[in-house]
Amino acid sequence: MNFAKLICIVAVSLLVCTALPAQDHADAIPVIDASKAFGEIAALPRHIREASGLATTDQKTFWTHNDGGVPILFNIDSTGRVVKSIQLNHPNAGWEDLATDKKGNLYVGGFGNNNNDKKKLKIYKINNPDGITEKVYTAEIIHFRYSDQHTFPPAPAQRNFDMDAMIALGSELYLFSKNRTEPFTGYTKIYRLPQTPGEHVATPVDSIYLGSGPM
Repeated sequence: MNFAKLICIVAVSLLVCTALPAQDHADAIPVIDASKAFGEIAALPRHIREASGLATTDQKTFWTHNDGGVPILFNIDSTGRVVKSIQLNHPNAGWEDLATDKKGNLYVGGFGNNNNDKKKLKIYKINNPDGITEKVYTAEIIHFRYSDQHTFPPAPAQRNFDMDAMIALGSELYLFSKNRTEPFTGYTKIYRLPQTPGEHVATPVDSIYLGSGPM
């Protein structure tokens, strides 16, 4: 992902609908006008050149980071102004996304894998980033591999192990792949793993067909 501008949801209510009996409203599919739901409100600073992940912890500011380079998390307000930054004591070799859980933990997805050849992947877990005062912070690490990947890289037709998005749900993390198969199949794979630091195996739980391409 690459956020060229800071995008903010300005009409969340458009995404909410009331469930009605199916037999009475079989064709009542809500339609969202994206031009009304989203709007550009600010530009990001120049040093945030390739903003990849985006998450909020206090509902007032946003955390983001560059896709590579200096391992810094930037906390920005709704005008794009950096109000805080945290340097992590970990390399940024493909940070792709951020996620937060209900306890206030922030997860940094260090699972960029364009070539589908990485055997060891990481997610960095940060407790209460809003309260961190250290100049350089050492996070807890979730180490993981994919249960269904056995060659590095696999054959072109099987290259769907480059995760690009992540959410925290309950006590688990769910990862979503960027499909790099040749020929392109159009499926995003979904993996699940625990939120606890340590060594884990990410298991596939489902997939989503997003279309025939291009990637």
